[in-house]
Amino acid sequence: MKFLTLMATSAIVLLGCSSLPANHSSSPGPTANAAAIEGHMVFLASDELEGRDTGSRGHEIAALYIATQLQALGLEPAGDNGSYFQQVPLRSSRLVPGSANLTLHTADGDTSLAYPKAFFTGSDPVATESNVTAPLVFVGYGLVSDEFGLNDYADLDVDGKIAVMLAGLPEHIPSEEAAHLGRERSRFAAEQGAVGIITIHTPQREAVRPYANSILYLNTPSMRWVDAEGQPGGVQRQLLGGAYVHHEAAQALFSSAETSLSTIFNQLDAEEMPQGFALNLSATLPQVDT
Repeated sequence: MKFLTLMATSAIVLLGCSSLPANHSSSPGPTANAAAIEGHMVFLASDELEGRDTGSRGHEIAALYIATQLQALGLEPAGDNGSYFQQVPLRSSRLVPGSANLTLHTADGDTSLAYPKAFFTGSDPVATESNVTAPLVFVGYGLVSDEFGLNDYADLDVDGKIAVMLAGLPEHIPSEEAAHLGRERSRFAAEQGAVGIITIHTPQREAVRPYANSILYLNTPSMRWVDAEGQPGGVQRQLLGGAYVHHEAAQALFSSAETSLSTIFNQLDAEEMPQGFALNLSATLPQVDT
């Protein structure tokens, strides 16, 4: 599949700037042209491009449009074979409808959560079928950072278990660093020996991005870049299952725990860092992917 060698958002801003004058030492630098930026965005966001889904015809048109604009500006191409494009192999995967399940096992019996009202899950880019049953351990935000003095796995045993973590990030971490740490949570869990992850949608996240918004994209395929060995990049292969659980349904995960989920949510309201503990129950996460 084809990608521009420059980020599209940066390209849009660049396309809306006037060219540098030849004698720029005594002249003002490039300035943004609001009308030009608006014109580019109107085209790129138009319904005719059908959402520009990766690999789609609309995506190809958008990429070609930006490339020709860069060419018109006189920018040197830095892509494959002297072009403005870089070919990136991708793997698409999609969850088979009706295959996802999340069952909790307690001393009082089993409880299955409703899909997708109570939970949803993404497709697995590695295996066509996955199934894991393991004890649950709450790990707070699931973060590890020497710079910010964080180790949500301290004194916890998650080896061979499913890590249960909160969506969102602590307020005291700067946004860029927080975004990076958020992307690394699956790696942190895998390094601790976890075999799965369950993420809890909190009331705080609900205020920012409602759970209902996320399930609008359930039928969207997952895309992963493929490395030279033909394996999806950035995948923690020992993580055999995952789920994202609505904050009300997630109360059931803490039914046998020493601390209720409501207490955890109160700690978040107070901007405190919840500490981890075993949830004293296990869960099964099966699914089928194409």
